Amino acid sequence: MSEVYHNLTFSFRSKATRRSIAIAGVSLIVIYGLIPNLNSLFGVDLRLKIPDHWLYAVLAFFSFMLTFGFSTISYRLLAIKKIRLAQISLVQLGSSALNLLLPDGIGGISLNYLFLRDKGLTRGSSALAVGLNNSIGVAGNITMLIILISIFGADNSLLDVFTKHQRSLIYIVLAAFLALMLLFLFLSSAFSMARKFRHNFGLALKRYQNHWFRILGAYGCSLGQASVTATAFWLSLKAFNIELAFPSAFLIYSLSVLVGGFFPTPGGLGGVEASLVAALVAVHGASTSTALSAVLAYRLLSYWLPVTIGAFALIGVHRLKLVLQD
Repeated sequence: MSEVYHNLTFSFRSKATRRSIAIAGVSLIVIYGLIPNLNSLFGVDLRLKIPDHWLYAVLAFFSFMLTFGFSTISYRLLAIKKIRLAQISLVQLGSSALNLLLPDGIGGISLNYLFLRDKGLTRGSSALAVGLNNSIGVAGNITMLIILISIFGADNSLLDVFTKHQRSLIYIVLAAFLALMLLFLFLSSAFSMARKFRHNFGLALKRYQNHWFRILGAYGCSLGQASVTATAFWLSLKAFNIELAFPSAFLIYSLSVLVGGFFPTPGGLGGVEASLVAALVAVHGASTSTALSAVLAYRLLSYWLPVTIGAFALIGVHRLKLVLQD
């Protein structure tokens, strides 16, 4: 299995990797070069603007960089075994690029799995640590969203948008529920698979029965990572004079990333940008050019920066032999 992971992670000759890099390169040219130079498309101004407040742009950069710190600490806690923070940090930088280039985050998962295996963890322990980290990350994001909306509420304009489309949202939820019911109805093997997974997961969790503080610490890191990621987006908006309540910015960002996940492009390229711009125009009433400028500035931080830094980090990971090689 490690050989498969190794090929997925480091082989630039694989079709999946080359296709992802090609799509990312074309997307970079189209999104940042072609579209803004159209000036007017169907009567919409698409010209890019520079930030009105550079201080917010700088703060957004430093805020986003904190995400790597939280990810590093989370894996350090879940690994249980003592591992150098510098090594974990380098691996997290590399996995950020792979998560964005390869589908379904398989690149980052494989890299972290191989790293933990190289440090002496068993296959089960390595897989459990990676799986827990991802699951805790989702839980942290949902928790922060619920807390923020519950305490601070959201912009009235955002609530108005959801009110207008609440019937469509209800239909979507019902359709998803029916689809799940049909899935379990026609795929009876799913029940046995679920029972087997629960059994194995329960056995694996015994590894943490005396280390629950580590899971709580990882959960705290997930809350921090979700917060600073959304903060970077919120600060990017403020840099372009788009004043939006932080909970609303958090919600818009989370939903846009979810929408982007349905696009067959690396890291949801195109889908995330389009949904973010559309949401800002609908909710805030920002001009298309301002919304596009703010979104592309943020995507420079959240996509292109990790891909660029991560590429160099991967070279370091490979040369230092920080992952299992066979």
